[in-house]
Amino acid sequence: MGHSNLKDHDFKKGKFITPFNSIHGLNTEVSWFHERLPEYLWLGLIIHAHGRQQGLAEGKYIIDQLINLIPKLKAPRLSDVFNLSENLQYEYFSFVAEHIGTTVLAPLTVIFPYIYNRPFSITFNVPGLSTQERLATINEVLKKTSGHQEHLSTDIRFLVIYPLIATGQLRFTEETSHSMELIKQYPILSHDNEIMRMARPAVRSLELVTISALDSDIHNQRYLDYFWEGVSKMTECDTFYLEFDEPDLVTEDFCQKIKDILDYYVGIFSSIKSTDIKMITLLGIATYSYKLVMEIFDNRLTNSILGRMASRVIIENYIEMKYLLKHESEHEDIWIDYQYYGIGQYKLINKRYDEKSKQSKEKLDTQFPQKLIEILVNEYRDEEFIDMDTSYFDRTSIRDKAIDVDERELFGLLYDYDSAYMHGLWGAIRESSLLKCNSPGHHFHCVPDIECIQNLTSVWEDCKNTMKKMLLTLKSVYGLPEHFEIEDL
Repeated sequence: MGHSNLKDHDFKKGKFITPFNSIHGLNTEVSWFHERLPEYLWLGLIIHAHGRQQGLAEGKYIIDQLINLIPKLKAPRLSDVFNLSENLQYEYFSFVAEHIGTTVLAPLTVIFPYIYNRPFSITFNVPGLSTQERLATINEVLKKTSGHQEHLSTDIRFLVIYPLIATGQLRFTEETSHSMELIKQYPILSHDNEIMRMARPAVRSLELVTISALDSDIHNQRYLDYFWEGVSKMTECDTFYLEFDEPDLVTEDFCQKIKDILDYYVGIFSSIKSTDIKMITLLGIATYSYKLVMEIFDNRLTNSILGRMASRVIIENYIEMKYLLKHESEHEDIWIDYQYYGIGQYKLINKRYDEKSKQSKEKLDTQFPQKLIEILVNEYRDEEFIDMDTSYFDRTSIRDKAIDVDERELFGLLYDYDSAYMHGLWGAIRESSLLKCNSPGHHFHCVPDIECIQNLTSVWEDCKNTMKKMLLTLKSVYGLPEHFEIEDL
């Protein structure tokens, strides 16, 4: 099944809804690997042991016998076979063992021992087959079938739909007769055949029909829990991680060039424009961004979580800078407003700190430098004249500001991505702090990276590009001698 494009999603109440979830009543996915494969793994073992063509033929033959025991069989689930009376189980398992041999399903006895199912364990017991050999076979087949579109997975799914076809429960109309022809050809054609490019999707689509055919009895949770608990306990984690190269910062002169440019502007400010609120605001934003670049550089944070947080702030600073310049003519003094919006945030935090201190009746031991903040809040204006605005500056979100200044792409691609790290969203946690386990018996689960071995792709080029755009913005306002050559940074 191909993936839908963003434009294919419905956008409702701030949420992109997938085409599948937009269909009324279709909002639950029954996982192939976790909830369906364990029921049909025995069929996968047969195909794995005897090869595709013979395995499919033998699978159909033993399913025909199962239909004789369960006439209304909808799917060849092993848990359903286990629910038969012991006499019928002995009868059926003996038939299967005689037809395909006892060694083929013997690996499953390590998960379903005598205490769980006597007929199965006794019938497929092979004393010379070690526990490790059995687990190795199970893991091999689980890996080959972990994806629902894998060839072996699709072969199994063909056997899953076979009972519905054989018993006439799955009927084809004139419009769907082509699918029936594809299904008929499926077991006799090799996967290299061009027709299989259409036959495989037909099989997978029809297998999904079995989920609705099974109605409310979609899966046997007790069976699934027992299966995965057994496999998990007897296999070990096999974690791996991705290693990304760090950029060579030793010969990097970018930071020095930024400093030289900012030093030029600081010289102009100090000697000519020392009372220019607009210039100190723009230089303040640029210098804050420069300091973030230097912290990334000095502490080699290019491939780190903190690097992404810094990247986000630099992007926001650049968007804010462009927004202030674009709308300065619409405000009485946007630069003063911008400054006191930020100071108002400091005042609000300081008031909360005061209230908390009074409640506890002792000094709070936090990073918050209360005395310094109080001085900064009252630096140029008594705080009694400073309002505290809890909404976005200028009542405009950073997203809307980005769109307004033609930086929608920068926001949508990088800012949103870095924001996931800033807010500790699960995507960022998954990418940076959890290692992948390659063991199918552990559901390919994740393991916390407490050794801190997983790094991330570098933010250096993105930070450089955004910082370069910020300097070009300053150049557009105040000019810059040609020898600084921002374009070559």
